[in-house]
Formats: sequence, structure tokens, C-alpha cells
Amino acid sequence: MTLREDLMAKIEGLDEEQLNDLLRYINLLLEEKERFAKYDPAKDPILTGEALFSGPTDLAERTEEILYGEGVEHKA
Repeated sequence: MTLREDLMAKIEGLDEEQLNDLLRYINLLLEEKERFAKYDPAKDPILTGEALFSGPTDLAERTEEILYGEGVEHKA
């Protein structure tokens, strides 16, 4: 039995509700395949780090300003 024949035999045993679910699942897989075909990891903001942090570059300095206030001498 070929793969196609096996698949068709299984499909023939499904009721209408199961066929509907199967068709929705197949369409979902095809949409995902199309979406991932356009995916470029070099442009992914998570992978490039663009979406992870926004704000001052020196977090330690800003934290000291928040904790101790600006212009206040503190131990380094």
C-alpha cells in the first residue's frame, strides 16, 4: 500500500466533523509553510536584539541615579 492509498483509506473512515477538522488543520499547515518561506532570521528583531532592550545604554549608571539621586556621591 502506498502512502497516498494509506492516507485515502484513513480519510474515508472520517465523519464530516473530523473531515472539517482535518481540512482546517491542512490549511493551517499550508499557511504556516507559506509564512515561514518568507521568514528571514537576519531580519528577526528578537534574534538581532533590536526588540529586546530600549533605553539608556548604561543601565548600571542609570540605576545608580535612580537609587542615589543625581549628583550624590556614593562608593564605587
